[in-house]
Amino acid sequence: MVTQKYPEKDLSTDIVARHFLNRLDTLRKACAKACPRANEQPEDVLVRMTAEFQAMSHRKRVRMRQKQLYLARSGHCQDQVEYDNNPAWNEMLLMVRFLGVDGQSSDESDGGEYRVKIQTWRDPHVTRLLRYIDRSHPTTNILGNRLPGSAPRIRQISEREETTRLYSDIPAKLPANFYDKVWFETLVPGLQTKLDPHPVLNLPHLQN
Repeated sequence: MVTQKYPEKDLSTDIVARHFLNRLDTLRKACAKACPRANEQPEDVLVRMTAEFQAMSHRKRVRMRQKQLYLARSGHCQDQVEYDNNPAWNEMLLMVRFLGVDGQSSDESDGGEYRVKIQTWRDPHVTRLLRYIDRSHPTTNILGNRLPGSAPRIRQISEREETTRLYSDIPAKLPANFYDKVWFETLVPGLQTKLDPHPVLNLPHLQN
């Protein structure tokens, strides 16, 4: 029988020590969180830690949906670039890639639907192009049968602005026309400098 020999891992003393210290630091932080705070009863610790765990799980689910949305949009644009001679798809592919995962709208679950939070920092034209990409994504094959995989989520536009998002979470160094002009002008000069807008990227215009 032929056995496959896997490459040996680098288990030098420095690497082992670094991993051990990282695990020790993680354990230390977990123990510190589990300790009662001032005027906190033991049962209050369980309530607090449960709430923190639920909040962390929610953030992870939202982040995962952002990643899935980015992959779906960029993948669809890439398919259109390969099979459609319209140069607008190449421009939209570049737009999606510039936005990255952080530039995708987050959403909140509401049963079977997801309410999309309005991102006030993003230029409305960029948002319209993203919605066009979503609408043009095929859900059936040439025979009219639904494509394999999970059914697409129902994403409803929410009236709620994403006011809870930190400025540090907003993607920096995007093309200047990706940022909403009115929103950008309301920022203090320090934040404008930190975002550091790059030269304008040519974007297609949708026909009415």
